[in-house]
Amino acid sequence: MENQTASTTKSDPITIEQAGMRMTVAHRHGLGGSDEGLTFDITTAGPDNEAKRILRFDCFYKNPHYHVGALVANRRRTK
Repeated sequence: MENQTASTTKSDPITIEQAGMRMTVAHRHGLGGSDEGLTFDITTAGPDNEAKRILRFDCFYKNPHYHVGALVANRRRTK
């Protein structure tokens, strides 16, 4: 049996497009690298540089959370 090691890199994403939306599923590490899990990112379907986030679920082991709405210049838009 071969030795298996844990990967410390983000997985190759799985992308599903349907009816003007795109869902990307990937395994990733949170900020600081102390948490990890699946991420479900739902955006509008368009070129990657024009897609707008609708919703993202970070299903991390220690701190699961979600993000709603678009990001503007890497900062969350506030009202």
